[in-house]
Amino acid sequence: MYLIKRLVSIINEHRLALVCALAMAFIIISPSVIVPVLAGDSYQGVNIGHWIDYAVYVGKGREILEGNGLSNPFLKIGKEKLADPHQVYVEYLLLGPWRVLGLAEFAKDNITIIYDLIIFLGVFLLVLFVYFFVYNISDKNKLLSSAVAVLMVGGYTLVNLYHKTPSEFDPQYNMFVRPIMPLYGVMMLFAYFNALIISLRSQKWGSTILAAIIFGSLFYVYPYTWSFASVVTGLLFIFYFFLKDKKNFKKIFLIIILGGIIGLNTLLTTFHFFGSSEAGKEIMYFAGKNTHSPAPFGKLSFLVLVLLVIFSYFNKKNKNLPILYSIVLSSWVVMNQQIITGKELERFHYYFYFVVPISVVVGGYLAWEMFLIISKKYKVSKKIGIFCLIALIFISFINAGRQQ
Repeated sequence: MYLIKRLVSIINEHRLALVCALAMAFIIISPSVIVPVLAGDSYQGVNIGHWIDYAVYVGKGREILEGNGLSNPFLKIGKEKLADPHQVYVEYLLLGPWRVLGLAEFAKDNITIIYDLIIFLGVFLLVLFVYFFVYNISDKNKLLSSAVAVLMVGGYTLVNLYHKTPSEFDPQYNMFVRPIMPLYGVMMLFAYFNALIISLRSQKWGSTILAAIIFGSLFYVYPYTWSFASVVTGLLFIFYFFLKDKKNFKKIFLIIILGGIIGLNTLLTTFHFFGSSEAGKEIMYFAGKNTHSPAPFGKLSFLVLVLLVIFSYFNKKNKNLPILYSIVLSSWVVMNQQIITGKELERFHYYFYFVVPISVVVGGYLAWEMFLIISKKYKVSKKIGIFCLIALIFISFINAGRQQ
């Protein structure tokens, strides 16, 4: 009875975020719901979404349901190895239960519907994880947290500091309509950010162990996810070392060690694949780029960094500064690591899938904090800011609908 009351209390407390998450998830999958209705009797059950990669994910899903490996989702041969060249195993967790329950054939016949449900679940959780991230760093501002969460998912294209005309070659569909990546990669990254914040604030080591487990699990989610999270964690490790914060330094050290042990298999497999196998060497040759040149200047990333510097000037004792700086600076590190390593691999996967969404989230939070500073100094009514947040929620939903 206590658990039920507690659950009802949580739902009631965060009902705005839950409504926004459900609404955004429905908008993202709306074409898959509307097309069969409009097509009527002519609908043949083929509806694989806008992105070409959707077909690849559906192919991988069928392989899992048939009990095959993921080493070759394109041909009838070479399926004996379970290892996925991309080291992405989210589908096993999402589709495994269908096979365990003996519903593999049913799932294969309805694979596109199941992937729509997977997208719905992913978007719903992503909005909530972003909401709680902002909620935890903003003194529990529910309206701000909800606005930033829906802006990141439904309105991230609105913050581009350049004009890009949609075309038949680049229609600018919402990237979170893709069934697995970057959706689940970004979602799990924010799950880790939340666990990280909780562990740094908690007096119990159990929360730190949980953060370490989530960090380690990222190595089986998406290479760009675990590498971005590793940079954030590494920068936090450095910050707490120089700040002489022994307690949090020990926590981050434990997260790195335990998380690294959990993800060791992926690390060894990845380095062996690209370093020793002929296929890995060919991928590095054709997909990689040997260069020491810095990435193009990121105006959005720079703007967020400037806002963070201004914010830290007015809030020198804010306990969230180390993690905020770690997240913001990580965007610059992943985009420019080739300056040191000399090897660049799919740089824009970092930019569009992680740098832009994370800049929207952190930038949205910092913009609100700047508004509070200005309103306090110049006696500007907070109602203006509240009106803007409400308008931002509606604009994000409208933009998400237009992208479908």
